Amino acid sequence: MAARVLIGSEAAEYAEASQSIADYLPLNLRSILNHGMFPATRTDERAMNPGAGRGPSDSTLREFARAVRSFSAMRTREHWIECAISIRELEHALMIGARGECCSFICLKCAAMAAPAESRLHPEPGCILARLGASSARRSAPERARRAVEKFRAAREAHGLPHYDLDCYVSKGRMVFTWRPPEEPSLGH
Repeated sequence: MAARVLIGSEAAEYAEASQSIADYLPLNLRSILNHGMFPATRTDERAMNPGAGRGPSDSTLREFARAVRSFSAMRTREHWIECAISIRELEHALMIGARGECCSFICLKCAAMAAPAESRLHPEPGCILARLGASSARRSAPERARRAVEKFRAAREAHGLPHYDLDCYVSKGRMVFTWRPPEEPSLGH
């Protein structure tokens, strides 16, 4: 069987079809659903994908809707920083890391997505970098970004450092990254 090259809108449709519904859920919401308020809604990706067979029950959908409303209400009362990138640009940024070159990153302090060449403009420890490193190209770009965010969060926690609730989800063809603003260091006051 010959490989078929997808062009233009076919590639975009394939990329969208290969995304999991979980790609559209922020990690913080998934955590609330899985462990917090509504454990009955367990966000098992196989159960959430439309092609995976029978959909969720009505009661599960009601609990899910409640969790989303609660999450949204909680978020509107807090200050969050947001940075978005198109899925195509994200795919390109992730390809750079997959080639073994330096990877693109998000600077939480400067609230910017940056290419590897800009790393000298974001020196650590003054800047807080979440690197979008290499991962399996078999996964969708949003899944790879989500895994990079999960890795950043786990590494920060392992070192006793805050991860600022760095989160990501897909919205309107873009990957949206959100996080709590890093605290400014006090000046001895």
